[in-house]
Amino acid sequence: MRKAQAAIEITIIASVMLIVLLFLFEFGETKILENASVVQVSEARNTVDMLAKAAIEVHNEGVGAKRKVYITIPDRVDPNRVLINNNTITLGVYVGDGTSDISSEVNFQVRKGGYFPTTPGNYWLWVISKEGYVQIGSTLGIEPMSAYLEMLPSDSTTMNIKFTNYGTSPVNVSLQVDWPYTEIDATMDDVASLSFSLQPGTSNAEDVELRATSYANASRGLYNGYVSVTTNVTESEFLPVVVNIVAQSSAAVSYLTIGTYNDTVYTNTDVLFSPTDVLYYKVRSYNSTDELVNSTVTVRIYDPSSILVHQQTYSPNAGTGVYTGSYTILYSLPGLWKITAYEIGGASTSAYFTTLPYY
Repeated sequence: MRKAQAAIEITIIASVMLIVLLFLFEFGETKILENASVVQVSEARNTVDMLAKAAIEVHNEGVGAKRKVYITIPDRVDPNRVLINNNTITLGVYVGDGTSDISSEVNFQVRKGGYFPTTPGNYWLWVISKEGYVQIGSTLGIEPMSAYLEMLPSDSTTMNIKFTNYGTSPVNVSLQVDWPYTEIDATMDDVASLSFSLQPGTSNAEDVELRATSYANASRGLYNGYVSVTTNVTESEFLPVVVNIVAQSSAAVSYLTIGTYNDTVYTNTDVLFSPTDVLYYKVRSYNSTDELVNSTVTVRIYDPSSILVHQQTYSPNAGTGVYTGSYTILYSLPGLWKITAYEIGGASTSAYFTTLPYY
């Protein structure tokens, strides 16, 4: 009798423990799902807010302004609820048995470009200011979006324009150089027009050479034209082209220096910047006796993938051998960046700074 009672008691205790364990398991599983949902919603919130902020920035800067934003599409994204229309950017996330729409609004029109990712992962995405609206996402990537070339009369120089297809199907690209001058030629790969088919993927990117040639009768000054880009996916662009014909410098510049700063008055030197910082730079040009002298100086900034993202040319009347400027980093590619300065007489120098990832 006692053995039977003991067996019944053990069975009851085991059942109670099993019920408790099942409760704890279900409670823990619920918490894990809740925590996962919080992470998914947080990632969606960061993405729509970053895109909205970039859209506001380029909208305020004007038509043609653009930002490259690094976004995360959450694992539990609802591809049918990735919406960009009117003035709202929305990512739908599966939460529990339903979908929660995470949205961010702006006070102007936003539209989805030819390509916007709807599958989980991390992506670089273009935000581009257009006439009357801001486009988020694009099929065709172009680097850089403008060209500046500097040379003497009876000279030539080149630079590469990279075209990348971020979509999922081939894109037909047509280029046409609009250049009205006779004392200077500007061509793409030695012809005025060029067409090619661009396969998807960054490994299939096409580098097209832009060449400018000046003749002996070219006068000193700026010459402006553009390259029109058309595609079969309704995307088009106009790339401004500026050729600066300069004279030999009489400033006798021997060397240049570059300083990077984190403040508008250029006093706090810094080489480490967060994704939302503004980089301020100051370039000085010196002669052989270490005196500041004026000249024509071009400053260029390259991101960690060696893409030219900023270029500014300063004329001699910009100051007594001191040239200042800035570049807004705004969620750009993290890593080691390069800033260079070139003086028209041949002197040059480089410096480096680092940007941190966005969290």
